[in-house]
Amino acid sequence: AFDQIVNEAAKYRYRAGSTWDCGGLTIRMPCGAVGHGALYHSQSPEAFFSHCPGLNLVVPRGPIQAKGLLLAAIRSPDPTLVFEPKVKYRQAVEEVPIGDYELPLGVADVVREGADVTLVGWGNQVDRLLAAAALAEKDGISCEVIDLQSIAPWDE
Repeated sequence: AFDQIVNEAAKYRYRAGSTWDCGGLTIRMPCGAVGHGALYHSQSPEAFFSHCPGLNLVVPRGPIQAKGLLLAAIRSPDPTLVFEPKVKYRQAVEEVPIGDYELPLGVADVVREGADVTLVGWGNQVDRLLAAAALAEKDGISCEVIDLQSIAPWDE
């Protein structure tokens, strides 16, 4: 489906002069390694797809973000790839709100305030950044942690 995603869906609105769009095209893509899967099932190609004009790309860090980003993706006029870190399928235990909500595409989330250094990541790496920030705090270093959530569009 690579050709259809990159050369058709991503360019559809551009080719139509913004008169048509892909209206809700959302592709869920498991990503990352979980200790098995070998070379075909352990990839994280978000860097590749982030350089394809016309695509939105999001990577949730947990189930609350997954729901909000997924609903925003479905409602977006542009095609959106939702990369889902496979390790989170069995780790996440957060209670997800029942009501309808969206997390805006292109907006990062400051997960932890800090003054000395900023740590930026996405997906399951945010947990590692929070752990690193907690360790740094023991040495008197205040770390801000930012979850990009949306790789494309980028939060400026």
